[in-house]
Formats: sequence, C-alpha cells, structure tokens
Amino acid sequence: LKWLLESVNLQVKLQVELTMPGADGVSTRSLRRRPSEPVADTGGLRQLIPELLPGALYCLDDGELTIQTDAIQANLRLREAMTILDSDQLPVEPIAHAVISAMFDVGGQERSKEVLLRCFSWAELLLDRCPAKVVQPEVRDRLLGAA
Repeated sequence: LKWLLESVNLQVKLQVELTMPGADGVSTRSLRRRPSEPVADTGGLRQLIPELLPGALYCLDDGELTIQTDAIQANLRLREAMTILDSDQLPVEPIAHAVISAMFDVGGQERSKEVLLRCFSWAELLLDRCPAKVVQPEVRDRLLGAA
C-alpha cells in the first residue's frame, strides 16, 4: 500500500496545474490543458484510479492495523485524486466495476461494514460527479444489483 500511496501522490503532482516563471520573471505559463484544447489524456489518474482502487478497498478490513491504516489513507488519496479530473474524464465504468468487485465476499468471508460503507461512498461520489453516466442502465443496474 505504501507504493500505491506514492504512485498516486506522484501522479497527482503530474496532473495538477504546474506553473513556470515566464521570460519576464513575472508571468507564468500553465502546463495544464486549457478547456478549449482536446483531451489527449489516455493515462495518468484516469487509468491509475480504477487499477489501484480494488487493492485499497480490499485491504480496509485486513486483520493488521498498519495495513488497515494504509488502506484508509490510500482510499482517501484516491478519492482526492478523482476530484482533480474533469467529470467528463472520469472512467465511471471501471471505477464502478472496482467498487462492485470489492463489495463481494472474499474467500467465503463477508466484507466488513467499513468496506461496504467505503464502496457506497465511492458510488455516491460517482453519482455526484457524473450523474448522467451513472444512471446509464449498464452502470446503474450493476451498482444497484451489488447493493
């Protein structure tokens, strides 16, 4: 989980707006995409969040306190990272899949209340950020079926 946190932290640093002093020493030039520019982001946080989310959710009910604590931090950091992306950039279906997968029993052991609550909070975040995508039958039905 430590590498997960570090990966997210590094990607967030790359994704957020970077500024460099201009030639005159006063003005700044943004390296972030302007809203009028086409989205060319095929990687970064857009791919990282759905890939790392299952691991963070899976470890929330681990028997070892250190792993639980790291999983809580990883979950929070992934949620923060998700807020950086524009709503139209969010990979709703892969995130929904990760959330749904984390809700099911693992090795015959029921998921804890903590895991389920975090999964529901991810579903709520998706609904808040991308309501049109979440209410599409393929996402909505899978989320409701898992609940």
